[in-house]
Amino acid sequence: MMARVANAGFTLVELVITITVTSIALVAIIYGWSIAAKHSADVTWQARTAYIGQTYLEEILTKRFDENSTSDGRLPCGVGVLGGDTMPACTSAANFGSDGEARANFDDVDDYHGLTEVPLSLLNNIFTGNNNPYGNYSVAVAIAYDTTQINVASMVKRITVTVTPPGNLNPVVFSAYKGNY
Repeated sequence: MMARVANAGFTLVELVITITVTSIALVAIIYGWSIAAKHSADVTWQARTAYIGQTYLEEILTKRFDENSTSDGRLPCGVGVLGGDTMPACTSAANFGSDGEARANFDDVDDYHGLTEVPLSLLNNIFTGNNNPYGNYSVAVAIAYDTTQINVASMVKRITVTVTPPGNLNPVVFSAYKGNY
């Protein structure tokens, strides 16, 4: 008589169930990795967007309030007399924008109104090919008198810098105020 041999191994049903469970687990893991990879660059573009916005605001805020203000800040534009001198009228909002001058010659805040450009385009000379990390960003600047802070139209200008990162992401808006002093 022959001794009975124990059945060793897996049945076909067990193999199919194991493959199915493993496949479902792998799909879940790969999906999780794809979400993480998709958002891994978010911090980079957010940091670059913040850097660009802050850079433009700082540059604009260093300029004088108005074309008609004195460059030394001694006599602001406005209505009335200050220290015995008659203040010149401030530029009207309809005349904001560059007066045909090159960007390098902007000397007051409202010269930047309507400026749209690719930021830091001068870096194209430093980076070879299309390696400029800021080349796909765009910047738009708007300047307006703001009477919500002080109820006199020529006392405060709101500077709005809109930075659009690459990849059709939502634009990020940065704002600051420049006072007439």
